[in-house]
Amino acid sequence: MNPAAPQLIPAYQPFVNVYSGLIDGYEVLARERYGQELRSAGYWFTDANIPHQTKLNLDQQLREQAFSLWSTEQYPEFLSINLPPSYAAADDPSHSALLQQLEQSGFDPEQLVIELTEAAANSDQVQAIARHYRRAGAQIAIDDFGSENSQIERVLASRPNWLKLDMRLFQSARSSQLHKDVIHGIRY
Repeated sequence: MNPAAPQLIPAYQPFVNVYSGLIDGYEVLARERYGQELRSAGYWFTDANIPHQTKLNLDQQLREQAFSLWSTEQYPEFLSINLPPSYAAADDPSHSALLQQLEQSGFDPEQLVIELTEAAANSDQVQAIARHYRRAGAQIAIDDFGSENSQIERVLASRPNWLKLDMRLFQSARSSQLHKDVIHGIRY
């Protein structure tokens, strides 16, 4: 039996440009409120025991809040959302629901970055997803580039505007010149 779905709260993590050191935008993260504390709600999206439709509903709820706030405040930076390719499969209603949410909220699609988050989709699916959202005006990012989930095939298929480097690369760079050289050598 699954626990009752929570009311999620969007939290915003800065998207720092490794070359300029400036904040280019913000990534929406799911949080649950426990008293005065906010905790990650990521397990709602990764737990295999939670039905796919519940995950889609929570994801749509979170995006709706984020788009509404961003549109109301008219922030100049972009807003980035995670989109597992499995959520955007051609037969999945979330594929068009995201674009409908953008339109209904008044959010400018040119301020949106879609982060493709998993390697489960094949190259053709990734390419179709990237093409779909680009036509609407959004940019594409590959999340966790440099981790085991990031494949060169996804980069070639999606031709992303952004490569989000895996945090472990930066942590390793503190003690390894080779890791520093790799980070600074990535130009896309």
